[in-house]
Amino acid sequence: MRIRSSIGLFAVLLFCGSAFSQVDYHPKIRTTSEMFAEQRHVVGAWCKFDFDGARLGKEGWTKFAPLTTLKSNPEFSSFYVISRYEIGKPQSANNSITVSYYELGEFRPESGFTPGNRVETVDFATTEREGEIVIRDVSAPQPRVSRQAAIAWLRRQADAAGADSEKFPFLQALKFLAPAESVPVPAK
Repeated sequence: MRIRSSIGLFAVLLFCGSAFSQVDYHPKIRTTSEMFAEQRHVVGAWCKFDFDGARLGKEGWTKFAPLTTLKSNPEFSSFYVISRYEIGKPQSANNSITVSYYELGEFRPESGFTPGNRVETVDFATTEREGEIVIRDVSAPQPRVSRQAAIAWLRRQADAAGADSEKFPFLQALKFLAPAESVPVPAK
């Protein structure tokens, strides 16, 4: 009986070893503090790219691809303009990190800019992919961009719009975000 269990155990170990070598995957062993540091690094990179406005353009998603399991930029119909963000400490039980965003307002193409002054928290769920920590889910998909990134994007959109009525939401938003600058607003 003992020989049979030993042979069975040997077969299982041999199978597991060959399975890992075929997919060339070796789990990465980390301490808790190393895991938390990697989570904060990945979430921090996401937040920085977002703050710089990378998700507002189609080409910007390529910066996010190595950071996430998401295949494409999450759908959004608006974006938030923020003054700053703070990355919280990882929560070991569920591999998530909460980020606090200090919002100045929200832009919607159909209605323009709505000023606001609030703090919103967004949860980032992380996982391991091929030995690296990546983001697998974000609780709120809208981009959160800096005032400067929003102004640059709004100017490009206003320049690309044809009729004055198409430019209105962009110019209205620029009036809020860049009040010192002279921004022509078309008549309604």
